[in-house]
Amino acid sequence: MRFLGSYRKMPEYWFYLGYFLMEAGDHKDAIDVLSEAVKMRPGYSDAYYFLGSAYEASGLDIKAFEAYRKAVKADPGSFDAYFSLGVTCGRLGKYTEAVDALKKAVMLEPEYADAHYNLGIAYLFLKDEEAANNVYRILKGLNPDLARKLRGLINRE
Repeated sequence: MRFLGSYRKMPEYWFYLGYFLMEAGDHKDAIDVLSEAVKMRPGYSDAYYFLGSAYEASGLDIKAFEAYRKAVKADPGSFDAYFSLGVTCGRLGKYTEAVDALKKAVMLEPEYADAHYNLGIAYLFLKDEEAANNVYRILKGLNPDLARKLRGLINRE
């Protein structure tokens, strides 16, 4: 990546290179390049989001969590960032934060069934069966298969 040293210091160039490295499966270099993009432009939501994705793909959930938090702070209207933050919080056992992020994701994209499903699971980890059942009722109309999966988890509780 030495050739980038003389590359124009424009965060968009670094962002697009990081994006393409992610798509190519080169997560380590994507992390390095996207980190440069956010250094150049600290409020660069898309760069933080893809940096979080690169960390997540590398199994670095705590770093992914931090990047996704910065992405939603920079762009409170980013469904992808809220959804990814919620899922990552769930993996880290931060279920209250997962619920908060997934509720925002659901508000931004009310038809996205996976967000509802993950929200229902987060409620179950918090032992809030009533809230999980409310999510189940909504999910039935969006994706009956995911609704059945959630119902199975609710019934195990």
